[in-house]
Amino acid sequence: LSLVAGGLAHEMKNPIGSLRGFSQLIAEKLEAGSAEAEYANLMVSELDSITRRVDGLRQFARPAAVHPQPGRPAEVVRRVAALLAPDVSSRKLALRLNLPDSPGPEGLIDVDRLRDLIVNLMTNAIEASPEGGDVHVRFSQDKDSDSFVFEVEDEGPGISVEDREGVLRPFHSTKPDGLGLGLALAQRAVEDHRGTLEIDGSPGGGALVRARWPRSAGREG
Repeated sequence: LSLVAGGLAHEMKNPIGSLRGFSQLIAEKLEAGSAEAEYANLMVSELDSITRRVDGLRQFARPAAVHPQPGRPAEVVRRVAALLAPDVSSRKLALRLNLPDSPGPEGLIDVDRLRDLIVNLMTNAIEASPEGGDVHVRFSQDKDSDSFVFEVEDEGPGISVEDREGVLRPFHSTKPDGLGLGLALAQRAVEDHRGTLEIDGSPGGGALVRARWPRSAGREG
């Protein structure tokens, strides 16, 4: 799997990058707000999605070592939210952030691995949400247990009780065209921080995914 994923990523990287560059150039030359410009921007977004999927497959096949360092998770959430803003806008969604005042509490984290957790949970919620829906993102510190809590809630179809354990396994997806690695990668990322990932239903009928990990319990490996 590692060899296949690495080879696939290598072969696809350059042509996808070229297609994305040409699509971005076309979008910039078209009249802002036109249907053609929207199509070109959609092409850019979809090519970014392909890149994330290939990178996810490669990462799951050959995960990097974990190197926890002092960091601020809330700032990582803010950066990821800014990165995903074009995707949120193209789907006509509203991203509702509930975060501590900047810079937020500090803990021992692997920033790259934590980013994997946040990107995958937020991307899943964005893709599951109907047009015009809300995606709620919350981060807080539970001082009683000295842990961090990160939650993402959407207004999509939700994940049935029967599927909640299965979707945490690699290559198990409830989406017709899903690769089934997003939640598996998220779970690995939070486990690398000696935490847990829980899936629940939201009051609005969508999915609520909650990651919890100790503030100073990152591990190297």
